[in-house]
Amino acid sequence: MQERKAEALTESQRSLIISALSQLFFGDSTTTSSNNIDFILNRVTKETYPKDATVVKEGDDAMNMYIVEEGTLRVTIEGKNIRDLKEGDFFGELALLFNGPRGATIKTLSTCTLWSVFRDDFRECKEC
Repeated sequence: MQERKAEALTESQRSLIISALSQLFFGDSTTTSSNNIDFILNRVTKETYPKDATVVKEGDDAMNMYIVEEGTLRVTIEGKNIRDLKEGDFFGELALLFNGPRGATIKTLSTCTLWSVFRDDFRECKEC
């Protein structure tokens, strides 16, 4: 597994990431320890995309999920608009649990800042 360097997070960024992860995975007592949360926070990767960029493409291999810090994105499946995503939303969470293809294409409608959580880090965290 490739080592990812921690990026200094603001309190607002920490809250955003913790909120998204709590909605998904940290609801049971086996995963709520501050060690597990800190483990993930120390491995999230910040990614910036320009307007009209494809973040993920339907059918591609999935290895990570994304949390939207800033900007707006559009979700499409088989070319049909499904919904738009904004600050605080997340997508790709199934990639943390399963090896499989992306179920949708996600494109930016504006410049976007996203935080990425990788499957390998999530699985390692579940074991710590």
